[in-house]
Amino acid sequence: MEHDQERVLLELACQRLRQQQLVRPSVVELERLIGSLVEQAHAETYRRLASVLTPAVEGQLDALLRVDEAVGRTRHSWLLQPPTRSTAATIRATLDKRRFLQELGADVWDLTALHPNRQKRLASLARHRSNQALQRLSSPKRYPLLLAFGREMLLDLTDLVLEMADEYWETALARARWEMEEYQRATARAKDQVLATLGHAVGLLLDEEHVPLEQVRQQVYARVPKVELQQALTTAQALTQPAKRSYLDFLEHHYAGIRRFSAPLLADLV
Repeated sequence: MEHDQERVLLELACQRLRQQQLVRPSVVELERLIGSLVEQAHAETYRRLASVLTPAVEGQLDALLRVDEAVGRTRHSWLLQPPTRSTAATIRATLDKRRFLQELGADVWDLTALHPNRQKRLASLARHRSNQALQRLSSPKRYPLLLAFGREMLLDLTDLVLEMADEYWETALARARWEMEEYQRATARAKDQVLATLGHAVGLLLDEEHVPLEQVRQQVYARVPKVELQQALTTAQALTQPAKRSYLDFLEHHYAGIRRFSAPLLADLV
């Protein structure tokens, strides 16, 4: 039950015959025997899952192979489509897939009657076969494949959505650190510019020897245009406001994106 790959079974059979020092039948005879064993394995798999494969579940599994207008494709191919990057939208989409499988009942399907390797093998077959190929399979072969596929996809999507959320968070932190550094550089440049501008104006104001009192304003505006003085004053007033001292202050820019998926993520996984 652990393997149903004919090549693997053929190699195991030949190995066993060598160990027992028995004369090996013809390859054709061995292939016929192994083919019969594979069919028995499918039948036994279906028998072990009979308690899970109720008519309602079988109907839900068949629906995976039909085009669903809600997603514009079959649910089978929809579940298999991987996200291209970790964004708020793709995390929500992955959570939607996981929720779909939960509503299907994949989280409570009991497949413990099958060896874990057998479950993975069946899920892999369902992943790599087209909808048409799966539809052509007989019920005893098709339903165990789709059952294992749904169960494995639920586990995989759980791991995937956690990885995506972690990557999104790390990206947001990295972006916040970069924004903090840019803010600090811009603040330093602004301070230098303000000091230079106001320094020129104050220098003229204090130069009583060369700048008569009645000419101070005229001399200041000649040296430093009024527009520049107004800008310097505005910047100086802004610099007196509480400064952002931590990159965490810049996470507020990412709040909207995090909010899009954090609530459903916590609701589904906690």
